[in-house]
Amino acid sequence: MKSMSRIEASKCRTTHLKLNRDYRQVQSTYRNLTSAVRRKQELVAAQMQDRENKEKCAREGAKSANQLQLNMRMQEEALDEQIMRERETEIRHINKSMHQVNEIFKDLAHLVDSQQTDIDKIEEQMENAHASAQSGLTQVEKANSHNSVMPENCIIS
Repeated sequence: MKSMSRIEASKCRTTHLKLNRDYRQVQSTYRNLTSAVRRKQELVAAQMQDRENKEKCAREGAKSANQLQLNMRMQEEALDEQIMRERETEIRHINKSMHQVNEIFKDLAHLVDSQQTDIDKIEEQMENAHASAQSGLTQVEKANSHNSVMPENCIIS
């Protein structure tokens, strides 16, 4: 098996991180959609129950005002409970989104860190090249000054 170069390994890591992040986003979207469907089904069931209760009350006639008020309070409580569940679900969704943003920032930090070593190597090589060029220039200038002092000893081929 051929070993991967550093650049190929970095590309593989980056691709892996992106695929993981994308998978988590799709999975989160799926969960949110199934939760929304379940909430809507519960809401429809509550509406159907409300409709059945109203029809029952209409058939039986208003037995008592207290019974009607009690039914209305129960329906309001059920609606309030449903609203609280929806808010809780949305808060959880926001929390998951914040964790995803955190993961993205961690991925970016990893990428920057992995690239920093390459940049440091390039900088070091540039400094070495500059020092070598400076040394070469000094040697050429020295050779030139010696050549102008003793031109008969220098043979250029």
